[in-house]
Parts: sequence; C-alpha cells; structure tokens
Amino acid sequence: MRRKTAWVDTIRVLASFIVIFAHFFMCESFTHQARMGVRLYEFAAVCIPLFFAISGYLIHPSLERTPSLTEFYKKKIVRLTVPFTVCYLVMSVGMTLLSLLNEHFMEKVPLYHAAFGARYFMVLLGMFPVDLNLMKFLGWEPDWFTGEWFMGVILLLFLAAPILDKGAVRAPILTMAAAMALSFAAFYGTEQLVAEGKIYSNITLFVVRIPEFLFGMILCIHREKLLRIRRYLVGGTVVYLTALIGLFVATYPFGSELGATLFELGPSSFVKTLPVVYLLFTLAEWLNEHAGAWLDWFNGFSGVSYMAMLSQHMVIYAFESSINFGELHSFGRVYILLLITLVIVFISRRMQAMSDPIEKWFLRRRDSN
Repeated sequence: MRRKTAWVDTIRVLASFIVIFAHFFMCESFTHQARMGVRLYEFAAVCIPLFFAISGYLIHPSLERTPSLTEFYKKKIVRLTVPFTVCYLVMSVGMTLLSLLNEHFMEKVPLYHAAFGARYFMVLLGMFPVDLNLMKFLGWEPDWFTGEWFMGVILLLFLAAPILDKGAVRAPILTMAAAMALSFAAFYGTEQLVAEGKIYSNITLFVVRIPEFLFGMILCIHREKLLRIRRYLVGGTVVYLTALIGLFVATYPFGSELGATLFELGPSSFVKTLPVVYLLFTLAEWLNEHAGAWLDWFNGFSGVSYMAMLSQHMVIYAFESSINFGELHSFGRVYILLLITLVIVFISRRMQAMSDPIEKWFLRRRDSN
C-alpha cells in the first residue's frame, strides 16, 4: 500500500535533481554555455522554498507523534547531524585520496586548512550543520565543504517549530502575516551587515526563510479544509501567476531574467514563490494519485536526497577540476551530467548505509534511557 505522502518524495527528488543539474551548468569551465547555466540556476532557485516548505509540511506530524519537546529536538538533531557528519568525514577522505592525482583537491578539504591555516576549531565546527551567517558574524570564515547553507537554517527552524506550529494551528493567517513582517525586517535590517561583510548573506538568514517553512506547516495542518476548495485555489493561483508573468513579459525587454524575477529569494518574492510551491505540491499529489505506480521508482531516490544535497558540490567540483566542459560536444556534456548524477546517487547510497546504523544507535540509546 502506497503512503499518502508519497507525493512529498516526488517533490524532494525532483528538487534535488534540479539543484544538481543547476550546479553542473554553473561550473566555471562551462564558459560558452554560461548564459544557459545562469538561466537554469535562476529557475532552480525555486527549489530553496520547496525544500523549506517540505520540511515544514512534515514537521507537524512529527510534533504530534513525539511525546515531548525534548524527544522531538533530540530526534531532529540526530537525524540532521549524523548524516551531515558522516558525509563530512567520507568526503574528506575521498578528496584527500583524489589529491594524490590533483593537488587542488586538497584545498577543499578542511583538514588541509587545519594543518596549514591553524583552523583547528573550524574542522570540528564544520562537522555539524551550523548557520553560515552565525559563523561569519563570530569571525569564523564559512567553509563550503559539504552540504548547503540551508542545513544550518533548517536546524534553527526545527528549534522554532513548536512555536510556529501553535500559531499555524490557532491563527494561520495572523501567524503568516507576522512571519512575513519579521522576514522583511530581518532582510532589509541586515543589508548594512552584508555590505560590511559581517554576515554572509541576508537571504540565508533563518528568520528570512520562516514564511516558506510556515507555509508548509499550514498546508499540512489545514489540509482537509484546503482540499475542499482545491479546484478554486488551483484555478485562482494559475490565473494569478499567469497575470504576473504576462505583466513581466509586457514590462521588461525580451530575454530578461524571468527566473530571477520570480525566484529572487528575498521576502518580496514570497507573493510569487509561495503560489508556485502550492501548485507544485498539488501537481505532485495529483500525479501520485493517478500515476503512482509509475512514480514509485523515481520516488525511491528520496531516501538519499539529503545525502545527495550534501555530497553534490564535492562531486561536481572533482569533475570540474579535471574536465574542461567548454570543449565537450553536446552529447559529451549530457554524458558527463548523467555520470555525475549516477556517482552522486551511488556515493549517497553508500553514505546513507553508513549513517543509518549510527542514527539508530543514538535513538535506541536515548529510548532505552
């Protein structure tokens, strides 16, 4: 029997593959295809609100199932941190071994910076998903070694989840309005800190991303009410987005960055990104209701999507350092893209197999206590 939330796996896997493809096209040596890469990267930005909305959607059932907040926090921290740390160590060893073939690989290994840059504390700190803005504000230069900036943001959102959940249950509209106001205030209030280099980026502040996380929670909590009016919501959303795109096409010169305008990642884009998230959620659910058997194989990759997001930068970097994509034929670029994707999936499965027993040990140990 298929799970009712199988459609969430579809969204997660689709978003993961889009991110991998986008980062592939953004390779520096992919110079003559740079414009194509930029365009793809613009549209791939919708994956960020998708990931946060998915996390928010799944957090409410998790809170209901967990007997106490202490237990909730323990489980979330273990399930977020253990895979991250496993990936960190495995990719460290892998990149160190590859440095025997190309010395530049070593520059991406934190152990290298510890040995030659006296960054011992950063090696330890980097093994956990810590918010990059917090690290930079404290004077610890972020090390883009494994994973994405949103891992640290997700951890902070999990910490705030119980409070957001109460607001989403009792007063969803008021809570969303407050979250949007807070997001705007944090985004524009920290522009000077970004300009001064004191924080990494204001779009990566966890406060700025709260509305997307909260939106997913609201879609889950009020699911039954929304299902009763789904056809009207979908129709209205399609008309609304069509009007926005039409206005853009009529206003901006031909060839302007539609993706960047729709998914700019600042809080002003929520009026565009959140409707797109709702449409994608609805489409994925509809597809799984009517063609679920065809999607089972695709959905099966969701189990390693987290590991894939953690490892993909390093795998792409390894290929980029050895291949000049600009000299490849079109078929050659497609071949390398498929090869990179297969390598990421293979490595992710192996690391997930290493991570699962460690997670179970930690959780079983806590249960026994």
